[in-house]
Amino acid sequence: MPKGSLFQQVRFETKFFDDRNGEHQTIPRVRARVGFNHFLRQHKSNALLKSPNVSYYMELMLKFADKDYAKENFDIFRQSVYYSAGLSQRIHLLAGVIAQMQLRTNGTQFDIYYGPIFSFRYSFTPRERETFDNVDGGAD
Repeated sequence: MPKGSLFQQVRFETKFFDDRNGEHQTIPRVRARVGFNHFLRQHKSNALLKSPNVSYYMELMLKFADKDYAKENFDIFRQSVYYSAGLSQRIHLLAGVIAQMQLRTNGTQFDIYYGPIFSFRYSFTPRERETFDNVDGGAD
C-alpha cells in the first residue's frame, strides 16, 4: 500500500461584505477541514510526472451571523478529489473536481456548485513533493 498523510485544519475568519440590501455585514466563521494524501508509487526513475498523489478533503464552515441576517449557523460543506504531480521540483500541477453545498440566508434553500479544478504552481524553492493541502474553491 502506498504511503500517505492526513491533514487537518481549523481556522477562524471574518467575512466582510454588503448584502443584497446594501447593508454592511461582518460575519465570523469557523472552518474545519480534514483530508488525505495518497502518495502513488513510481515505477520508472525517469517518469514525466514526479511524486504523484491522489488527495481528497472535506470541509465544513459554520457562520455566526446576527439572527436577523441568517438564522442557521451552517454555511458551507465542500468536498474535493484531485490528482497532483510535479513536472520538476519547482513546477507542480493539479487536476480534480470540487463539489460544494451552501445554505442560503433564508435557511431553507441550498445552492449546489460543482465542477473541475485546475492549478499550476511554481515554487522558487525546490520541493520534493507538493500536496496542495491549501487548495481553496474560492466560491465562498
